[in-house]
Amino acid sequence: MPIALLWARRDLRVGDHPALLAARDAAGPDGVHVRRWVPELRDVPTRYVHEPWRAPDDVPAGCPEPIVDHAEERRIALDRCGRVRRA
Repeated sequence: MPIALLWARRDLRVGDHPALLAARDAAGPDGVHVRRWVPELRDVPTRYVHEPWRAPDDVPAGCPEPIVDHAEERRIALDRCGRVRRA
């Protein structure tokens, strides 16, 4: 892969993306704005309200349980695609 392409894709990395940091700073470090608009994060400690994925397991992250079992849904989708190909 050309170096230029790797450089152009640098913003796709996981972590402290500049846009996330700017949004955090604009919303305020206390997390009031986040707690107002993201009710799942209301009870998350201020330290983690802007980055709930960094909270340790014993701290409630405020994230709801998955709605679907992704492994099962993947299996179903692959089965359906296979049936369409064979038809």
